[in-house]
Amino acid sequence: MITTCFKGGMGNQMFQYALGRIIAEAKGYKLEISDPDNRGNLLFDQFKNAGGVDGKEVKENTMACAHDLQYLDMNAVMGHNGHVLLHGYWQKYYYYTPHADKIRQWFAYDDSQFEKPEPDDVVIHMRLGDQLKPDKIGLPETVQVYIDLLNTIPHKRCILVSDDPSDLFLAPLRALPNVEVKHGSQMADFTMIKCAKRVIISQSTYAWWATFLGTPEQVWAPLTSSQHRCLWKACPAVQDIDLIPLNNMYNIFKI
Repeated sequence: MITTCFKGGMGNQMFQYALGRIIAEAKGYKLEISDPDNRGNLLFDQFKNAGGVDGKEVKENTMACAHDLQYLDMNAVMGHNGHVLLHGYWQKYYYYTPHADKIRQWFAYDDSQFEKPEPDDVVIHMRLGDQLKPDKIGLPETVQVYIDLLNTIPHKRCILVSDDPSDLFLAPLRALPNVEVKHGSQMADFTMIKCAKRVIISQSTYAWWATFLGTPEQVWAPLTSSQHRCLWKACPAVQDIDLIPLNNMYNIFKI
């Protein structure tokens, strides 16, 4: 049996579910969801294909891949003859990219009810909320970094998607003449990002998953070499978040 523990918001749970299911299907094990905070509706209410996996139930000889980890020794897990407990975040792109087609089926949903960007739009996602705390994890000092980047990308319209688009932090960006603010339901905003051909994401698992499930032509993602403020690093260590593959689709900018 594979037990995967849910914690955090929808984006975090998507990592936790996807990795658990990848391993369960590969080993022929049953997938069990541990959800002590009763937050699974964040995932299951949106993605109806994200159900359980039937298979062998092994409850003995537990390998605990424990608290708050990002890195998983996949060879050890695959070779383990017993129960596997996954209690981490698992935010490493290379666990998921080889399984992208299957994962898109697990997280499929009807997006026909939601507005979508035009092909020549640029969509910017800005996560604020806890990112505006004094340490400003994942945000630059001002939004000017994003404005400067936007000025290098030819476009007719920029769509700004944010959990709090009226915040003063975003005022200079909102003031640009071709910026249009969109703020709807969780899945409406998710769809706007997912369907963008060109998207600038913030350091958000929500935005990362929307981009991963879509078919973007270009993605811009913020990274830093500093150990302060930022969780997504240009040179991540084994236990750091590592979500930006170095390929022609992804462009990185410094914050």
